[in-house]
Amino acid sequence: MKSLLFLLFFSSFSLLAQERYYFFSGDINNDSQLQNALNSTQYIEVDMDSGELNGVFNSNKFKAWYDIKNTSSGFVKGFNYTLVLGYLQRDVVNSSGFNELTNGLARANRFYFYPDVLAAPRWHFIEIMIPDSPKLVFVRKH
Repeated sequence: MKSLLFLLFFSSFSLLAQERYYFFSGDINNDSQLQNALNSTQYIEVDMDSGELNGVFNSNKFKAWYDIKNTSSGFVKGFNYTLVLGYLQRDVVNSSGFNELTNGLARANRFYFYPDVLAAPRWHFIEIMIPDSPKLVFVRKH
């Protein structure tokens, strides 16, 4: 039974990694803030099998490829990917927000994928850890 539950969790989670996640900067316990994030023009699409990340920030596009160095087991809460940037391609624009986001993604060293079943059971999150910077949080509806 445990192996069946693990298989169901893992298979549903691998599908989640290929979905669109929207930028979120609010309280994960506030369902209306989470719902509003789905209307954002700032999102990423991630395929952690290949390490590819595509995104849009206010109609400006970017694409990144990461080399995955380590993956956690994911038994307890989520999956933790340790990685390094292989390549980043982006539009050249005069937008400080876009430049800050893409520079942060270039320095990112860890992605944490998790469904927060206790706090927000209908939502899945990606936390992108950037050294010496606040983490970036992206959300999608389950």
